[in-house]
Amino acid sequence: MKDKLLPKFIFDKGIISEFGEIAWNKNNVFEAIEEIVKLNYAILGGDVWALKNVDIHNSNDQIEYQNIYVGIIPFKNGSDTVCNWSSNKSQNENWSDFVLRSKKEALNFINKSNVENRVKEGLNDKIYYCLVFTNELEFNELLEKMKK
Repeated sequence: MKDKLLPKFIFDKGIISEFGEIAWNKNNVFEAIEEIVKLNYAILGGDVWALKNVDIHNSNDQIEYQNIYVGIIPFKNGSDTVCNWSSNKSQNENWSDFVLRSKKEALNFINKSNVENRVKEGLNDKIYYCLVFTNELEFNELLEKMKK
């Protein structure tokens, strides 16, 4: 799990799904993004999670998927809203530029979506951001597999 490559102090601030995905609340996701970018990982996108019927007592609590709204979040207005984003590398973009742009796009989504203030009552303090990130080697290997 590449999330384990993150500094322990960042990893420990997240919560873990039963499938090993890590997510951070808004208080910690910005620091996680900074550390991911320092490792030269690009953020390919992310999903917003809202925890249902569960309280977090310790960092790295493992959360069963049945207790997470993933990507589709109930909002105050009664709608279920898709809350995710993606960043795609342009064909001629170098890796460093993509890493920086993906960081900017993640920050923009988190700041502009204002999910915590738009979700239905009782979920605003249970919002987490699951980041999908990769390094250049893994990214290129994935592209090669997709061509086959």
